Amino acid sequence: MFEDDTLIVVNKPAGMLTVPLDDAEPVTARNAEGASVLDLLQQRYRSHGGREPFVVHRIDRDTSGVVLFALTSRARGALVKQFAERTPERVYLALVDGHPHPSMGTWHDRLSWDEDAMRQRAARPCPNAIVPRSPGKKRPAARAMAR
Repeated sequence: MFEDDTLIVVNKPAGMLTVPLDDAEPVTARNAEGASVLDLLQQRYRSHGGREPFVVHRIDRDTSGVVLFALTSRARGALVKQFAERTPERVYLALVDGHPHPSMGTWHDRLSWDEDAMRQRAARPCPNAIVPRSPGKKRPAARAMAR
């Protein structure tokens, strides 16, 4: 999506890890199928100038979207600070089954993958998962876009 001397912006597809798992084998030409975004960037930059991309933040494997990587330690420090202070706005779009009520609010629950149903569900019962949004709060917002 974007690249300069300090920053890389990648559109990560759903199903791909942002960074490799701790126990993952090193990526080679023979096992590149399970490569993470970081693995692919490291391979590219080793063969194009020897620079090392730095992880700034991550998004879940099943989530597609924009991921930032820094190419200098100074850029990484500045970007990590922004994410720690929650300066960047994160916007998530999701398909839901049914009609959320209220149609707008703040999400206060966690999801888990249900292998049997092949879908995400609330990780624990939470009767008020979406609550009306409070002005000035920096939390993930939920809003029904269409019905």
